Amino acid sequence: MSLNKEQEILMNIADMSIITYHAESALLRLEKLTAMKGEAATSIQADIVRTYIYDAADAINKAGKDALNSFAEGDELRMMNIGLKRFTKVDSFNSKEARRRICAQLVADDGYKL
Repeated sequence: MSLNKEQEILMNIADMSIITYHAESALLRLEKLTAMKGEAATSIQADIVRTYIYDAADAINKAGKDALNSFAEGDELRMMNIGLKRFTKVDSFNSKEARRRICAQLVADDGYKL
C-alpha cells in the first residue's frame, strides 16, 4: 500500500493524533492545576477532563476502525481490532452525572471561569 495515495487513512491517523494530543494536554493541565489548588478545588475541571477523555477514546476507536477496515481483512483485521480495542479502553464512568455537575457549576458561575 502506498500511504501517500491513501488520504482517508492519513485523515484517520491525523484525527487520532489530534484527539490524543488534546486529551494529553488537558490531563497535564489538570494535573498542574490540581497540584497548585488541590483536588477539591479542581473537581469540576477533573469532571471536564474525564468526560473529554471518555468521549475521546470512542472517537479514536472509530477513526482507528475506519482506517483498519480500509486496508486490512481477515485474521489481520481481527488482530488489529483487538489491539485498537485494548488501547482505547477506558474505565467505566458516569458521564451523565459529570455533565450535570459541570452544567450546574457553569450556571452558578454564569459561564466558565478558570
